[in-house]
Amino acid sequence: MATRTSPLPLLLAALSVLFCHAAAVHNPAADGARIAAAAGAHGDDSTKVYVVFTERQPATAELPEAEAGAAIASFHHDMIAGVLDDDSSSAADRVVYHYSRTLHGFAARLTDDEKNRLAGMDGVLSIHEKVVYRPQTTRSWDFLGVPQHNDATRLKFENDVIIGMVDTGIWPDSESFSDEGLPPPPPKWKGVCSKNFTSCNNKIIGARSYYGGNTTLSVLDREGHGTHTASTAAGRAVAGASLGGLAGGTARGAVPGARLAVYKVCWEEGCSSEDILAAFDDAIADGVDVISASLGSGIAFDYAADPMAIGAFHAMRRGVVVSVSAGNSGPTLGSVSNVAPWSISVAATLTDRRIISELVLGNGRRVVGNAITVFPNLGKPSLLMDPGGCDHEQLDGKRYKGAVLLCGEGAYISSEAISRTGADGAIVYMFADEDKDTAFSFAIPIVVVMQKEFNHIIDYYNSTRSAAAGRRPAMAGNHYVAFN
Repeated sequence: MATRTSPLPLLLAALSVLFCHAAAVHNPAADGARIAAAAGAHGDDSTKVYVVFTERQPATAELPEAEAGAAIASFHHDMIAGVLDDDSSSAADRVVYHYSRTLHGFAARLTDDEKNRLAGMDGVLSIHEKVVYRPQTTRSWDFLGVPQHNDATRLKFENDVIIGMVDTGIWPDSESFSDEGLPPPPPKWKGVCSKNFTSCNNKIIGARSYYGGNTTLSVLDREGHGTHTASTAAGRAVAGASLGGLAGGTARGAVPGARLAVYKVCWEEGCSSEDILAAFDDAIADGVDVISASLGSGIAFDYAADPMAIGAFHAMRRGVVVSVSAGNSGPTLGSVSNVAPWSISVAATLTDRRIISELVLGNGRRVVGNAITVFPNLGKPSLLMDPGGCDHEQLDGKRYKGAVLLCGEGAYISSEAISRTGADGAIVYMFADEDKDTAFSFAIPIVVVMQKEFNHIIDYYNSTRSAAAGRRPAMAGNHYVAFN
């Protein structure tokens, strides 16, 4: 008899790359016993959001899901009511989430005094103030030496793997998330798609959002991080992928036959711990095999005080593998932000491709900068230095029609503000060394250079009254990039 191989080892390798690069209100009958309570989610300035873990909850195993949810909510309300400072708000108004599908506890808005009284109550295990986390290519798999495959037997095994993406959401229109040829989700799947997300298929099999108790917001990815990580782990093979011809190749995930369940917890202001725990609570109960959480707080917490570690511990107890990012900085002492031994903390690495754009100065000197630009060549327009460094607030009313602006250190650069001056493009000095390998993308031709290159440009600019600079097309160079 043939041995049944598991796709999980390769999937774990996939997750190692993920971090080298970042509806209706819940119905207990459909979603189990955790209820999202949007009412009073914002509260007043005297309260903060705390996550409260409890030792026990009412015995609800024999109850229908709707009744179980009501019983657990009532239990939490009684605990909160016992510590409220005044009668102006009800316990239900203070609740942000009830955790009960796989976790025991709740998130609520409390004053410091209320939190302290609750901490002394029997049955309360721990209380944690809200923590805000941050989200931390066609080339990756080729660089790692992982071959593309079309083995039907392995794809069949992959179809049983469900990856829960706790991130910024997803952009479902990408070809990476096509369900062509995929069978229905495996029977173990118990999750749902929010009513305001109509793009679920046999590839994206679940979609939920969490924002301070509000679970009705869009799951669509407006930032891109979640879409990137999802396609890296489980994207279908898309041949001929590129950005305007740059970095061409086959975009593919490590486990292209795996299913994706999306849990959007990250918004413009970050990813809040109470939302992340609500997503973990759902993902574990929904039946995912792996949780991908490419999120970090910037510092490492003690395990017992780290909401991410606590959520990962509950997942581990249920047999769910959790992969988290080690961080977006380093390699200095203490720079790893997720250190719990029961999750896989994945560090950054290098890759062998860098997107560059070459400048040609009027004296013939060539200067290499970073830029993702698909604009046509500029020729050699005049090079002008803006006295304000091209700071967006100081460009209003200025006219630099047809010129390339030379932008100095410390300015807040806005491609829209530069475009309004009539300039054809800009050269920007990037003083942060950690960004030296980052290829920035702008709405107009802008090239980013580091200090050495910027000094060459300044020397040339000061040596002539008719400075000019042209730009050659961006290209993917075979240069090792130190941090990806």
